[in-house]
Amino acid sequence: MGARAFLSRFMERLRSRPRGHGAAALLPLLLYLAALALFSAGLLNVLLEGATLPRDVIIYGGRERQTIYELFMLMGVYIVGATGLYAWVLAGRRGMQERIARMYFMVGLLGLLLAFAMGYYILVRKGYF
Repeated sequence: MGARAFLSRFMERLRSRPRGHGAAALLPLLLYLAALALFSAGLLNVLLEGATLPRDVIIYGGRERQTIYELFMLMGVYIVGATGLYAWVLAGRRGMQERIARMYFMVGLLGLLLAFAMGYYILVRKGYF
């Protein structure tokens, strides 16, 4: 199975209604998304190298290590950015209702700007710029 087929099946699964009843049907999807956010934010890096850092350091000023606080800050950046992009998708779907589309567009823009600002702040503190 190619990457394109996998992604199309995954997106179809996200669009379809979950089988079962209530929140129990959404639990596997939410667990998958939480694991994706944790691993993309650097969970393994924190587990392997973060234990050697002092506990009072919030953002380590070097490129070689990452603290647990940075992990949660990066997860927040990813979640806020993804929410902003999803708001843009909703704005496109509500194109006929102008006021609602504008609201979704502005919420999405603010979410993306906030995510970029938070990400840039972390990168500056880490010494990338």
